[in-house]
Formats: sequence, structure tokens, C-alpha cells
Amino acid sequence: RASWNPVTDDGMMHCVAPGMPFAMLGRGPHPIDFIERNGNIVIRAEYFDIVRVVHMGERENIAEQPLSKLGYSVGHWENDELVVRTTQIDWPFFDRTGVPQSEESEILERFAISEDSTQLAYTITVNDPGTFTEPVTAHWTWQWHPELKVEPYECIIE
Repeated sequence: RASWNPVTDDGMMHCVAPGMPFAMLGRGPHPIDFIERNGNIVIRAEYFDIVRVVHMGERENIAEQPLSKLGYSVGHWENDELVVRTTQIDWPFFDRTGVPQSEESEILERFAISEDSTQLAYTITVNDPGTFTEPVTAHWTWQWHPELKVEPYECIIE
């Protein structure tokens, strides 16, 4: 982390979309939505036009999937909670402050809608033995605003 230079190393300063886990952690005020498509779940975030596919009921060998900055996500339902495991991540940073991330990183996410359907509880646990001595967990809640739509994201460098 000591070699991190935010001017040259922070891809977002150059309009480069972040990889996982920061793709979900750093969305700011931008909306997200979930769409069921061909039996899978597509998570769309306005933030940098991020699109993730959660492969539901995946039976292929995950280790044979190519590495990518968003990784390869496989999900299943535990009652009313969507549980997503992401591996095959090829993104060098855990966050936007230069904390490194290894290809050993494995992310477990849980999404649960509140009883009144107005909030989405989100829990993320990152297990990266190449970087951390123990798993790192964060939790927060997003509010549902039906009037908001995921719009195209325009990154401008001035």
C-alpha cells in the first residue's frame, strides 16, 4: 500500500470502472437494480455502468472460468435471502486507498429485502488470505426509491 499513488493508481480518476469488491462498496448515491434474465440475476449499477451476472444454480467448474475485474459470481437462495459467492477476481485493489488484493480473494454477499419491502440489507465478507489475516465484513442498508432508475453513467475528466 505504501507505493499507492492516488493520482496515477486510482483508475476512477481516469474513468476506469473499479473491480470487485469496490464495485459494490463505492457506489455512492447511485442506484442499482436487479433483473432476472435467463434464470440468472443481473445486478446493474449506475455507478460506472457496472453490470454483474450472478449465475444461479451454476454447475460448471468455477475454477475454469476466466479471471475478470468483477470476478465470477454464483448465487443461490437461502429462504428469501440471495447469497452470492464471487471468485476469479483479477482486480489489484481491495478499496480506493491502495489496499492490495490477491487473486485468492473470495467474496460472499448477502442481499435481503426488509419485511415492508422498503430496504435492502447488504452484507459483504471478503476473505483474501493473500492480503488479510482474517475475513473483512461490512454491512449497510439501501433504501428503495421506486422513482429512481439506473441511468447511463458519464465520467468526465477535466
